[in-house]
Amino acid sequence: MRQRTPFVIPMVVLTVLLGFGELGRAGDIDPPPGPVGPTMKTLTEVEPRVPVQSLPGSGTAIHVISEAGSYYLTGNITGISGKNGIEVAASDVTVDLNGFSLVGVPGSLDGINVSGAHANATVRNGRVQGWGGQGINAWNATHTALSHVRAADNGGRGFYAGSGTIADGCIASGNTADGFRLGPNSTARACTSSSNGDDGFELDRNALIIDCMAVSNDQGIQTDEDSTVTGCTASQNAEGIRVGDGSTVNNCTADSNGHGNGIVAGISSTITNCSARANGDGIVGEAGSTIRGCTVGGNSAMGIRIGVGGTVAACSVTNSGGDGISYASGSNEGCIIRDSTVSGSGRDGIVGGEGSTISRCAVMLNGQNGISLTTRGMVVTCTASRNSHNGIEVGSGNRVAANNCDGNGTSGDYAGIRVTSDENLIQGNNLSNNPRGIWDVTGRNTIVKNNAIGNVTNYDVHPTSFVGTITSNPISANAWANFSN
Repeated sequence: MRQRTPFVIPMVVLTVLLGFGELGRAGDIDPPPGPVGPTMKTLTEVEPRVPVQSLPGSGTAIHVISEAGSYYLTGNITGISGKNGIEVAASDVTVDLNGFSLVGVPGSLDGINVSGAHANATVRNGRVQGWGGQGINAWNATHTALSHVRAADNGGRGFYAGSGTIADGCIASGNTADGFRLGPNSTARACTSSSNGDDGFELDRNALIIDCMAVSNDQGIQTDEDSTVTGCTASQNAEGIRVGDGSTVNNCTADSNGHGNGIVAGISSTITNCSARANGDGIVGEAGSTIRGCTVGGNSAMGIRIGVGGTVAACSVTNSGGDGISYASGSNEGCIIRDSTVSGSGRDGIVGGEGSTISRCAVMLNGQNGISLTTRGMVVTCTASRNSHNGIEVGSGNRVAANNCDGNGTSGDYAGIRVTSDENLIQGNNLSNNPRGIWDVTGRNTIVKNNAIGNVTNYDVHPTSFVGTITSNPISANAWANFSN
């Protein structure tokens, strides 16, 4: 038997009555008399914009912007000899080229000229081409923004802008001078500079250059001190990338930059995770710099050059015309070279100056010595194999310990370790299949705990050196003995 639901009908009635009450309170649904008008604001009301072509000119410009505001092109502008295309004579001006071009003629001045010390000019979305002067000249201005503009075939620079400029997605090509010449504290992001008569990018101090490309310029990328260049490519320039003191170059590629250098960094700079191929010198770090995690190959001069007190770590260097890793600015005293591989160099694999430390490196198939060290340094836990001259060659006052030298001296009478001066400690090395295992040329050295096997002459030592007993019997040997088999 079904039960009744006594409250359903009264609730329905109540709901209907309440609905009529709401209708009674609603407004008139009939529209007011007269035509129906728009309720949205126009684009001009939201952002008032002025056509550039509606503006008057002057004796030096086709059109002059004299008040702050937003301006746009309605078509191309063709230059006139002796005049700029657009003169910006105010701060806080935005010029939208709207996809159009400013096209210069012989004798014309700048495509766009920001006259005076104005600030916050923005130029975007178009082309500035063939002007007699600069494509865009805002050198005396500050905090200029350049976005998706192409400056091509101008008689001066493509983009010439002062302090605090930001260039984003711009292209400079075929300009007589620099592609981009920007003042201090400026940024270039995702820009390309190609086939310009001078530098692709030249930025003053505190520059930031991100994801840019420089191709077939004189200098590819150049900055002053305290700058950062990251994710960039420089190829087929007279020189690839050059930064001032205290700068950082990261994740960049310098490729095929003629006989010039791939990457050069000033004093106390850092170069990390970069690639340099088919240049003159591959990578150069001046005094106190660090070069880390880089791949360097096929450069016609030195692979890596490092200055006084610098560090080279975890790098791979192949097929350099000169030394694989060597010195910059005349010396690399006090350097640390570690965890790196060098092969196929035309001369020495690694060259260390006075007081340098070379550790955990592998050098092979180099045209002269695997490792050369002058004075008062260390070569420890390295492997030198199949180098044309000596595996390791040292001067005076060095420690040479726990190294493996195999199959060196492939082009003559050389040694696994050759000692050319005195006061060296040669300890705990393994020497195999070399013309000589250890060749002590001048004497007054300490030679202990080494193992020489299969060399033509295992030990060729000077009579004035202290040499641990040379034996083939480890059972009867003392703690300082050298082994020979």
